[in-house]
Amino acid sequence: MTVKDSTHSTLREHIVEHVFVGELLRKLWRRDVTDVEVLRPEFDAHGYALVLTCGSVARHMLLNTDKSKAPEDARS
Repeated sequence: MTVKDSTHSTLREHIVEHVFVGELLRKLWRRDVTDVEVLRPEFDAHGYALVLTCGSVARHMLLNTDKSKAPEDARS
């Protein structure tokens, strides 16, 4: 990781989060799903960055923006 990467890591995380949520909501909107809530904790104390709810289903999500690992490496 370069100095530039670490200097702007929070910015990169926020951009990735906003793009992800925007794309997800757009796809759901096109499927006529509109009862979705996106919740963001004040800080990451419990291991998740977002809570997405749709009806009675809730998913706690942690987004990873670490550039040092390829996606297949992150699963191991």
